[in-house]
Amino acid sequence: MLKSEESGNQTIQEFMSQIDALKENNNSLQDSIKQINESNKVTVDGLNNSLKVAKEAMSEKETQITRLRRINEIVYENGSNIHIQDDDVLEYKSLVKRILNNSKLEKELLSNVLKISDTLSTKDFITIEKIKVNTKNEILVGDLDDFQALDNLYIKSVVARIISHNKVTYLFTEAGDIIYNMFLTKVKVSQQKL
Repeated sequence: MLKSEESGNQTIQEFMSQIDALKENNNSLQDSIKQINESNKVTVDGLNNSLKVAKEAMSEKETQITRLRRINEIVYENGSNIHIQDDDVLEYKSLVKRILNNSKLEKELLSNVLKISDTLSTKDFITIEKIKVNTKNEILVGDLDDFQALDNLYIKSVVARIISHNKVTYLFTEAGDIIYNMFLTKVKVSQQKL
């Protein structure tokens, strides 16, 4: 009995030692898992930052590509006869302000012309340069390549749209007529300098 009891105590002692060893092993594994999770978190954060930088760079490149496509479309549409540059538009807008501030136009019309001029883009001025009018001052739509560009001038109040008897006619607004005539004068003067 004594031997049996001694043998049972040894077995219990062995089991207790095994339990302690398993606890240490478990703690060691838990520490390893913690370190791996922290390492993975650092890696994931780094990859997320790299992805964010890549997306921003891609977005910037897409913006540049879109801009280059627009320039290419303008060059393709106009061949080598492009007269208008961004600098021309800025110079024109400055000229408009100087001339109109010294003119005898009504304040409201003057304000309207200046406000509309400030909203116009280089593409708008390219469209304005292409516009031709008949003897009734109606815009000859058939001479324009891009109807959407004319519609954009309508939205910006450079031209008015008149619909009567299922016919659509475009005319310059009062402010649009001033902008058109001043801009054509500026373009002709610029071309003579060349």
